[in-house]
Amino acid sequence: MKKSNFVILCLLLAGFICSGMPMGENFAAKALDEVWQEVARNHYRKDFDSAYRKSVYEKFRPVILKSEDIPALTENLNKMLDAVGDSHLRVFGPDNGPDKSIRPVENPGAVNSPADPGFSLLTCGKELQVRHVRPGSAAAKENVCPGDVLLAVEGWQVKQTQEDVSPMVLMATSLLERGGVGSICEVQMRGRDGKIRHLRLKRSDNGGIFFQTAALPRMVLRYETRMLNEKTGYLRFNIFAPDVVRKFRKDRRYGIFKNAENIIVDLRGNPGGILLTAEWLGAWCFPVKVPMGTLIVDGVKLTPVSEPQKDCFNKHVIVLTDGDSASTSEIFAAAVQDSKTGIVIGSRTAGKCLPSLFLTLPSGLRIQTVSGDARRASGKSLEKIGVTPDIWVDNGFENGQDKVLAKALSVLAEKGN
Repeated sequence: MKKSNFVILCLLLAGFICSGMPMGENFAAKALDEVWQEVARNHYRKDFDSAYRKSVYEKFRPVILKSEDIPALTENLNKMLDAVGDSHLRVFGPDNGPDKSIRPVENPGAVNSPADPGFSLLTCGKELQVRHVRPGSAAAKENVCPGDVLLAVEGWQVKQTQEDVSPMVLMATSLLERGGVGSICEVQMRGRDGKIRHLRLKRSDNGGIFFQTAALPRMVLRYETRMLNEKTGYLRFNIFAPDVVRKFRKDRRYGIFKNAENIIVDLRGNPGGILLTAEWLGAWCFPVKVPMGTLIVDGVKLTPVSEPQKDCFNKHVIVLTDGDSASTSEIFAAAVQDSKTGIVIGSRTAGKCLPSLFLTLPSGLRIQTVSGDARRASGKSLEKIGVTPDIWVDNGFENGQDKVLAKALSVLAEKGN
């Protein structure tokens, strides 16, 4: 079986190509046909072309051919793909140029390891709030606290519009991480007391690693673990990647989780990643085999199942989700629910769960295109539906305490009693 049938990317991450691409007389027509043909060729619906040619392709073709420049062409191609109604269909090209409100990196230094000012973020309604502050970081020294609201970073005002390709938490995080160790990051924060502060924070090593696969740009893999009490471990990571499992396996066998009984897997804000990672992670979380649903890729039916490992967790598993949990995150959460091996707490996931590929076209445009269909083990679809948690708790903080995480600990305490 082809390797591509197994390594399936379910990412919701945007990329950009150079803005100097020429617009010849026939360039728009060429780009349109390249995009359409690749989407139709890889789509799990073999009748894709006939099903959507008249209602989508022919409808948008006149507008696309009139595109004045590459940014307009990219925008019009994406409007066409949006009309199909599937997630994970996207053309990546330059926007209208760099956002001039974003300041240049001050004292950038060498980017040898991922760095940030010392705090992570969580989407809470229409706001971005501080999720966690790294001890000893610049943010900790300035008394940035969980629940504080990020208003701006590097000149970019925190906002969310329907046109945004990726959630605002991904954009803000990318700006926090864009400089090397020692570089300065400017942020505007609103504290729990309502006071607004302008801070200049020095970035420091955040313990992450650089990660790159397929045609995607280099990303930062962040992996966070801690013990919440004597029995309960906490795991959070931002991308489903093999290094997550390697680190988690060591932590379970020899490290911080060696004596833990319960594990909380925080998938809030996690946009997905490599599907096999969910299967491998499940092998260390569950003492029984857990079906990860069904995928149909290139006409081949795949039914990944996690195989329990000798030193896996054998007590309680809780998975935390929110509206930024997508793709592989949704597959993992659905597997927990359908197998009844754990509890899902939080809010409904994104409902963006289709296997996809990233391709570079001859025109120079890059696309993310659907390559298969995904179903949860129960047979139900995840696309446009998502995973409804067993216990619904919206993201938020009370007196600096994460309400979703607090609920998870409360549930574990009841089970312990």
